[in-house]
Amino acid sequence: MTGLSRGRQLMSVHTCTTIIEILHKKVGIPIDILDSEKRSWDELGVDSLGITEVCASLEHSQGIHISHEQALQTKNIDDFITLVNTLSKREVE
Repeated sequence: MTGLSRGRQLMSVHTCTTIIEILHKKVGIPIDILDSEKRSWDELGVDSLGITEVCASLEHSQGIHISHEQALQTKNIDDFITLVNTLSKREVE
């Protein structure tokens, strides 16, 4: 694995952990749900307000701006992580 690939993998893991921690704090989902990143927002009990809370927290803590429309197009944590990493990459370039 190249340094760049490893860096992207670590970023994804960090982002997943960060998002799950934010969801736990803001919405109350348990941190230890198996396959939580693959479960739909509905299965996790996350509504549009919860997704908005995650967006606001990420913008505040990491400077990543995610529009409400983009966030609501995601179906689960995996989709959201892909969006966050895509936006992070654009901001770096």
